[in-house]
Amino acid sequence: MTERYCEGERFTGLSFAGEVFESCDFVDCRLQEIEWATLLSNGAFPDPIQTLKDCSLKYNTFTEMNFNRFDFSNGNEIVGSMFAKCEMQLANFKDSVL
Repeated sequence: MTERYCEGERFTGLSFAGEVFESCDFVDCRLQEIEWATLLSNGAFPDPIQTLKDCSLKYNTFTEMNFNRFDFSNGNEIVGSMFAKCEMQLANFKDSVL
């Protein structure tokens, strides 16, 4: 899935074989129990998420992803999620529910 816009969707415990997500926009989505590392393209660039707005992320795992300057502040709720070995310099979590 490349350059995709999703609004009002619910994604839970997804499993993909050979699928890559690149530069996707998620608005008002429920993203639950997703292992994002399996959705990275070769070389891990670009990252699968371009924007998140008014989303609920519960029990997600983000590994070795680039979130430098990423804006999580757009009404997002992040619960029980893990950011392992991620680049997070200047990431904005202002007004996010953590």
